[in-house]
Amino acid sequence: MAIQKSMRRLKKQKEKRVCLPISDSLGYVSSSRNFIFLIIGLFSLSLILGIVFPSVLESFVLGIIRELLEKTKGLNFIGLFVFIFFNNVKTSLIGMFSGLLLGIFPIFLAALNGYLLGFVMNYSFRENGIKDIWRIIPHGIFEMPAFFISLGLGVKLGYSLLFTKKTFWKDIKMSIKTFVYIVIPLLLIAGLIEASLMFLFK
Repeated sequence: MAIQKSMRRLKKQKEKRVCLPISDSLGYVSSSRNFIFLIIGLFSLSLILGIVFPSVLESFVLGIIRELLEKTKGLNFIGLFVFIFFNNVKTSLIGMFSGLLLGIFPIFLAALNGYLLGFVMNYSFRENGIKDIWRIIPHGIFEMPAFFISLGLGVKLGYSLLFTKKTFWKDIKMSIKTFVYIVIPLLLIAGLIEASLMFLFK
């Protein structure tokens, strides 16, 4: 009986160790929700501005879109996926760690990307009607949460550095762990979906 109990205890401890990183990461996301909601609010406001006032930054946004189209021109499915995935990982990683600069840059990225999406939605609707809007939604289901989490944690890092220095190194560690166990898998799925849509409808 004692041996069986010991084996069961070891099995439970092993299972706990296996699920601990993702559990820790989910818990950290939950405890950081106020910062993430701040990013979502800024993004949503900028998205509305992009839809309602697309002409404000039209030349700038069209320049970004043309540059992206040029970089993905002629790529096969694998090439598209690799480009999209690593570009999103780079943007999210920069957005998170740039929060160390007083948390300003993640806020700027949230506003910029919200406006960009609003502009694209407005442009797509004007050019092709509502039928093109649905193509934006599928990859956004996974990409947007990853983006919001990264930038929200970036703002939290800046806040921690300024106001709660005792937890700063713990926040660094947990941000990295969350990026690995939550953000990267979300971006992986989003990249596959976006590359598929771009390859099918290009």
